[in-house]
Amino acid sequence: MNEIEYINYKIFDMIGSKNYLSVFPNGYRWDPELGSEALRPIQENIWSKYGSVHGKPPFPKDINIFLDHSWEPIEVKLDKRFWEHGFLHYESIYDNLKYKVIHSEKDSVDLKILKRSGFKTIHWFSHGYLCSEHWYRLYKNISIVTEYRDITTPWVCANRLIDNKRSYRIEFLNMLAVDRGTYSLLANDPQTGRSLKEIYPENRVQPCSFDDHENTSAWITVDQTTPINGAFLHVVTETVVDRVHLTEKIFKPIVLKQPFVLVGGAGCLSYLQDYGFSTFNRWWSEDYDNIQDTTERMQAVAEIVNWIGKQDKLESLRNQMKETLDYNYHWFYNGFSSKCWDELVKNVAQTQTP
Repeated sequence: MNEIEYINYKIFDMIGSKNYLSVFPNGYRWDPELGSEALRPIQENIWSKYGSVHGKPPFPKDINIFLDHSWEPIEVKLDKRFWEHGFLHYESIYDNLKYKVIHSEKDSVDLKILKRSGFKTIHWFSHGYLCSEHWYRLYKNISIVTEYRDITTPWVCANRLIDNKRSYRIEFLNMLAVDRGTYSLLANDPQTGRSLKEIYPENRVQPCSFDDHENTSAWITVDQTTPINGAFLHVVTETVVDRVHLTEKIFKPIVLKQPFVLVGGAGCLSYLQDYGFSTFNRWWSEDYDNIQDTTERMQAVAEIVNWIGKQDKLESLRNQMKETLDYNYHWFYNGFSSKCWDELVKNVAQTQTP
C-alpha cells in the first residue's frame, strides 16, 4: 500500500461504511503512447473503489457517493466523459443520490461548473497533508537538512513537463536572465515528445539539465549539494497557473529552508498564508499574487528572480530571513498536517446526510 492508498482508506473510515467512496486516480490522465494528444480515453471503470460494503450499482436509497479527486486538478472539459457517463448518467436512475467531490483547489471555473451540475464540493489541502505526514516526513529534525548550506547559485528553477497546461514554464523562463541562475529545461516534453519550438515558437532559452528529470516528487536530495538544495531562492513553477491548486512543489523550499517565489494561480500565496506559513514580503513585493493576468503575474515574479540574480550578498540576506525559514520548517512538521486533516473532517461533516 502506498501513501495515497493509505489516505484513501483513511478517508473511507472517516465517511463511514454506509457511504460509497470512489477515487479519481493520481496521474491517470496521461498516456505517452497516444502521441501529442496524450489523453487516455476515459472509461467508467477508471475510478478505484475503497472499502464500500455497497460494491457497485444499484445503490441503496439516499446513499452519499463521495469521489476523492484530491490529487489532480479538476478538468471538466478534458474529463467530460468521466463526469457525464461516469457519474451523471446515474441521476436518471437514482433520484436520491448525493454526489460529493473531495478536491484540493479553490474557487476554480471547473468547481463552479460542478456545483451548477448539482455536486457538493468538499475542499481540503490534500497535497499539504500528503507531504507533511508522508512524503517528506523523513526530512524532519536531522542536521543534514536543518543546517544551512553554502549558497552555490542565486536561484534555481526546475522544470520537467513543459507542454499543454505547463507550457507557461517555457514562457516564464524566457522572462529570466537565465545565465544568472540555474534552471532545467528539456528539449522535448517527456510525455508528448513535442519540441520547445513546437510548444512555444518564441522560445530563446537553450535546453539545460542538472538532474535526471525523474518524476520523484517524494524525494529531495540532501546527502550531497545540488542546485536544488544549494540555491538561495527556490523558484516554484506549479502544476497549473489558472487556479489556486498547490502541490508538493511548494513544500520543497520549505523543507530545505529556502525563500521562494511562486508561479501559480493568482491567490496561491494568500492561500498558503491562510494555512499558517510566512512568505517574504519584507524583502520583495508579493503583489504579484494579486495579478489576475497570467503573463503579467509571471513577469512580476521574473523581476524578483532577476533582481536576486544581481545580488552579491545573498548570505547576509538569508541571515535576515532565518527566523521566517525556521518557522516555516517547524510549522510544516508540527501542526500543519493536523490543520489539513481537521479541515477535511469538518467539511465532510457539513455535507453529510443525517
